[in-house]
Amino acid sequence: MANLRGLTEEEAERAVSQALVTRYALCPETITDILDAKKAMLKRTGMLDFVDTTDTMSGIGGLGNLKLAGVAARRLGRQSPRIRP
Repeated sequence: MANLRGLTEEEAERAVSQALVTRYALCPETITDILDAKKAMLKRTGMLDFVDTTDTMSGIGGLGNLKLAGVAARRLGRQSPRIRP
């Protein structure tokens, strides 16, 4: 389930348990409840913000250049000699 991505096993279990106790069943609204629980957990940490968006990866300007730079960096990394301890 994509909504559980990024949570620890314990956090994911807690989010699913809370959603099931609230709804008494596994239904489409359970997914929304799980996402809300994830947002609340992230907010409590104070380290990350959850931003709802409808944008897709294709809508990010410069993403193609970033991907090319990553490929180039990986190629350079393969060409450099490996240092062994």
